[in-house]
Amino acid sequence: AILKLYPLLSNIAKERIFTELKKLITGKNAGKILAEYKDVFTFIMPRLSTLLEDKYFENTKRIKTEDTALSFALLFDGLSGDIAGEILSSLKSDGELKRRVKTLIEEKDTDISDEIKLSHYLRKKEEKDAERLILYRFMLDAITKDEKERLLSLLGKVKDECIRIKDLELTGTDLIKLGFSGSHIGDALEKLLDDVVEKRCENEKDALLEHIKSCK
Repeated sequence: AILKLYPLLSNIAKERIFTELKKLITGKNAGKILAEYKDVFTFIMPRLSTLLEDKYFENTKRIKTEDTALSFALLFDGLSGDIAGEILSSLKSDGELKRRVKTLIEEKDTDISDEIKLSHYLRKKEEKDAERLILYRFMLDAITKDEKERLLSLLGKVKDECIRIKDLELTGTDLIKLGFSGSHIGDALEKLLDDVVEKRCENEKDALLEHIKSCK
């Protein structure tokens, strides 16, 4: 009956459809349902039909998580982040979910394999973004279970280290006292953070002061 009547879904508000879709894609047997009713879901999300059929079914088999962003990113694997964003926009998705899904798709090949690279990633992303990216790669079979556990453990360590300007033991006020002004203050703080992350300087006030003096 569903396969015969699904065109009637066009009479239902996108918001309502998306609410139910989010429940389905994070629920029990999500992959099986998405595979069995492929025609229904490509009707709801026409851009999905640009995936090769084998790729679509491969994607559905990987969806075994209660994380909504992960589930959609797994379903959309093989599409660009922009297309994934367009699909979610057409379904009246909230902006945060769209951002998370696009981030996973666009950054799945970003190198976060060691402490320094992961620290740089976290300068502009939240801890949950990094955790989700690690799990996404594992679910795509891009990394092993051991590598997933190693990266999650590394994330647990790095997240508490100096990865943002606010974490520095030196402030803009300290730089003003050294004669910095205007945009040079921000530039100096960025330079210090770079050098702390890259292990060229300790995040200690005296060490930071001496380091920035030597770089003037």
